[in-house]
Amino acid sequence: MNDFRIELTRGELTESTFRVSAAVVDADGALVAATGDAGLVTFWRSAAKPFQALPLVADGGADRFGLGDEELALACASHSSEPVHRDVGRRFLERLGVSESDLACGPHTPLGAAVAAQVARDPGPLGHRVEDAILHRVAGPLVPGERPAVRAREPEHAGVLAGAV
Repeated sequence: MNDFRIELTRGELTESTFRVSAAVVDADGALVAATGDAGLVTFWRSAAKPFQALPLVADGGADRFGLGDEELALACASHSSEPVHRDVGRRFLERLGVSESDLACGPHTPLGAAVAAQVARDPGPLGHRVEDAILHRVAGPLVPGERPAVRAREPEHAGVLAGAV
């Protein structure tokens, strides 16, 4: 049995326990260290978002566009279309100089009934649960002050090519 685990707690109560499988490889792909099932194949899903957003910061895009903590937090996380997240997404787009119509994704049905009703009245890409990942990919190929020559919803755009939309 794998003893390496992560426990999510609320106060003194353990809410969830996650067994960890991890593998460390060298530059040639040779296994250097492991715990759990080193051969396990799984999907990163939202856990990959901080790594996907890294080039936006490392390449200076966050500074070029004046992105703050809220925009970077949105780029690194999932959400369920709450108004605060949609507002941060709109600010993110404004700083990029693009609009919601430049995104090809449509909304998902939010998890909560009240937010789902709000999104139904005001649907659009900012109601998409992965729009956060899309925004930082749209930002990468843009230059501040310039309209993108190709809208992010068109196949030639780098965000689309990266699988963002």
